[in-house]
Amino acid sequence: MTEYPDRIPYAEWINSQLSIARFYGGIKVNGKSYVIDKETNDLVIPMSRKKRKELAEKKNKKELSISDEMNFNP
Repeated sequence: MTEYPDRIPYAEWINSQLSIARFYGGIKVNGKSYVIDKETNDLVIPMSRKKRKELAEKKNKKELSISDEMNFNP
């Protein structure tokens, strides 16, 4: 089974068949949905609502580690 990345850098997807994502704001590849990150223009898998809520609660309590902080704002 092929493992798909959580983030596809802009330089890799913009000049490929995935470039159609720029017109729709995202794309679905082999069952995984990717959306465009507005800050970096990378294609990313969006976080579930549950995960976002957990990270927001940690952020409010100031319990985030560096890796959690980076995942909070993909």
